[in-house]
Amino acid sequence: TAINTYVPPTTKPQPGDVSKWNEYLAYLIPDEQECYQFKRWCATLMARPDIRMSFAVLLVSNETGIGKSTAGEKVLAPIIGMHNTTFPSETDIVDSPFNSWIKGKRLAVVHEIYSGSSFKAVNKLKSFITDKFVEINEKFMVPMRMENFIHILACSNSENALKIDSKDRRWFVPTVSEERWPPEKWAEFLSWLSQGGLSIIAHWAETWTDYVLPGERAPMTKRKENIIDDSRSFAEKEAIDLFGSITLQGLEVALASKEFFEWATYKVKGQVYDKEKDLQKLAKERGFLLLNNGDRMFVRGALQTVSVSPNL
Repeated sequence: TAINTYVPPTTKPQPGDVSKWNEYLAYLIPDEQECYQFKRWCATLMARPDIRMSFAVLLVSNETGIGKSTAGEKVLAPIIGMHNTTFPSETDIVDSPFNSWIKGKRLAVVHEIYSGSSFKAVNKLKSFITDKFVEINEKFMVPMRMENFIHILACSNSENALKIDSKDRRWFVPTVSEERWPPEKWAEFLSWLSQGGLSIIAHWAETWTDYVLPGERAPMTKRKENIIDDSRSFAEKEAIDLFGSITLQGLEVALASKEFFEWATYKVKGQVYDKEKDLQKLAKERGFLLLNNGDRMFVRGALQTVSVSPNL
């Protein structure tokens, strides 16, 4: 026996001119390809509740008042239903032992997230983004295992919003505009939303054809690459600068692992918490090749792995 507790949205799709929605999105995410990917995510969320997307969205701009949360709060939430939406704070997500905010919801809009100093937020959100079932822990209630339907749209005014590693597949981070929309544009857009625009957007989503596929990975973006680089350790940042300099100058260089690790320790003027394998993997990402299939060889009397620059 099962009871379906899902309550459908009340916004009824109606055909109409969707140009104001497209204009807002083009302003918010200037890169055409990244804007298209965000449209896919929004359309899938609104029109295909049967599809469980495997990645969340992070909208980051250093400038305030850009309108990042407008997409979630004033468009997506009303269309899929405010009863299907939750607005957790960063504290609710990162520090609280309770997660009732996820129970029976399809969308979580996080207005401001800033956990760039650690992987704590990213690690805690991993299961919510991709797992089919999650354990719900409510205050004064026995924990229960429930099917997971949540999708996360997070916003931040800092590029250090999240600490993301290079293997991440769960976050789509488009480059958001840093220039504010004129007040008259905002007035026109918000007025249109209240006068039937939401129904038109809902119809647009229903007639969209290129929906996000189940299990699809988050597209890589330049902004995400920057966040990944900012999330790296001091030793990794020094190594990236070294690899870039070697490649840019076209030098023929071989890097022996132990000596390279000693160099990294010297550069950061302290203890290096990365392992030799981490730095080797970073070298490979930057186009360096491992000699002898990565097997160790004698270099100056010690067994070491050796990475060589592209030119060598």
